[in-house]
Amino acid sequence: MTDDIENANEENASEDGPGEEGVTDAPESPDEPVLSDEEKGALLEGIENGELEVHSSKGPVYAEVKDFVISPRAHIVTNSLPRLDLLNGQLAIILSKTVEKLLGMKVKVQAGNIELMDFGTLVENEPKALLINRFTAEPLEGPAMICFEGGVVTQLTECFYGGKVAKATPRGNNPFTAGEKRVVNKFSDSILESIEESWAVLSPVSPKATGLFLSTDLIDGIDASTDIVSSTFHMIIDEEDWAFRVLWPESTIHPLLPALKDQKREADAAKDASWRSAISSGVTDSVIKISSQVGQTSMLLRDVAELSAGDIIDIENPRRTFIFAKDVPVLEGLFGVHNGQYAIETTRWLAPSADNQSQ
Repeated sequence: MTDDIENANEENASEDGPGEEGVTDAPESPDEPVLSDEEKGALLEGIENGELEVHSSKGPVYAEVKDFVISPRAHIVTNSLPRLDLLNGQLAIILSKTVEKLLGMKVKVQAGNIELMDFGTLVENEPKALLINRFTAEPLEGPAMICFEGGVVTQLTECFYGGKVAKATPRGNNPFTAGEKRVVNKFSDSILESIEESWAVLSPVSPKATGLFLSTDLIDGIDASTDIVSSTFHMIIDEEDWAFRVLWPESTIHPLLPALKDQKREADAAKDASWRSAISSGVTDSVIKISSQVGQTSMLLRDVAELSAGDIIDIENPRRTFIFAKDVPVLEGLFGVHNGQYAIETTRWLAPSADNQSQ
């Protein structure tokens, strides 16, 4: 009897189907991309042309920096380059505001460690997929680079196109799409603008992007043995930490290393003498305004108010006068006529007063 009841229940279940709610569509996979590559390209083109505006309704999001694991083969030099550490901090502040506008959400960029290593060690220790933006920074001679991990490129692109913020995970050897490269170029332009603004207090530079490369490509001016100063930056969005690096070959920033190390320049007698000669020559070749007073007198204010065209003002004979260089009296002389023109015959140099010296 029990077997008959169970069989009947099974038959009723198969006939009734899924119930009153009916069959629901399977949820989309959370890993499925928000937009296709073609849609991303069209969207980016619209933003660049000004046809589309990017808005965000998300409020501010505050996060803390996660622990950063330093490569065991990297040599930390933060304390050895205090000025660079300060410049990186200022760069991070400027870049935070720029990236917020680019992504339309709350972003905090923080300066991380400064490390000294060769380029080969960097590539060896990082994930396989690296996208590198090479740039120059005239008047510095030589290249520099901005280095992005593949996972950061993926998440930065998804975020730019309105996707959800997620953890940046290694992407393996998958090739970078045209849309990803365009987003990286936009982000790199923001970094270069921030470098130009933050470095102005040390040495004015004009950063200019020269091309995108993979870590496996041959990069002009860079090889595995090139010693580089690597500055890591952390971009904090929705508690996720996306890191990128600004790489300065030592040969490129060599003229600025004493300043970056905050070292006092050692005196060089020959160079100092050369500078003194150049400055003296420049000063003596300068053109300045020379003037003199013909004479002076005193009048009542009511007499001045009653003056009209044709009235004559009596002054003392301007026999002795002074010569002024940019309103500073420098010479005394005698007023007269020379070759049919009014002239001054100089008689003596005036000793500089305390007031004149302060000017």
